[in-house]
Amino acid sequence: MSSDAPFCRIFSRSCRRPTQPERLPTISGCSTRCRSASASCRPSARFLAKFQRDYHGVELEVSEASVQELKNRLEQGDLDLAVLNPLEGLGAAFRVHDLYSERYVVVFAPDHRLASLNAIKLVDLSQEPYVDRLSCEMRDLVMGACRERNVSLYARFRSEREDWIQSMVLARIGFAFMPEYSVTSPELLQRPLIEPAVARTVSLASVPGRPYSPATAAMVRAAQTFDWPG
Repeated sequence: MSSDAPFCRIFSRSCRRPTQPERLPTISGCSTRCRSASASCRPSARFLAKFQRDYHGVELEVSEASVQELKNRLEQGDLDLAVLNPLEGLGAAFRVHDLYSERYVVVFAPDHRLASLNAIKLVDLSQEPYVDRLSCEMRDLVMGACRERNVSLYARFRSEREDWIQSMVLARIGFAFMPEYSVTSPELLQRPLIEPAVARTVSLASVPGRPYSPATAAMVRAAQTFDWPG
């Protein structure tokens, strides 16, 4: 990357396990850092691929951090942008543009006893073998709903890695809760969770009053006009 190239830093929060930064092809003068392809891999991957085609010369680095860390780094000026799920809101300290919403779904193998249902109530899952997806900001919300409804889940396997979670579900170790756009295995079945329905909004955050570099402004415009799912 040339020393005079505009620099844009963007991080995202997802339920994925932190990975080593991945260097992608250089594309329009903006060095973009994201940790893990946004709160959901597939929507952000499509966005970054299009941005890469439209803005030649940008260098991308993909990373992950907690929501609190992202907020701190935005405030300190270490980041220009963050993609995250502001569960409790970010307040007036941040400028927020909602990108898309996605439901939490129940994921299981094709021959699971609940496969005939079109939607699944939380109480339907009580005592059901469960694959626990750790390090996800939505996990506490779902576990809280289980406690309120006296729903007991038996965790047979726990992991921060989505590939392991999906592999264990496919191996019939148990079901899992996942954001709908994070499910990548075509062999798995997914049904929306109802009573309660759980969803999250993925947003682009920046600090109001802080001028955008040309590269950062291009990233913001691209994110606001992109055809996100949901």
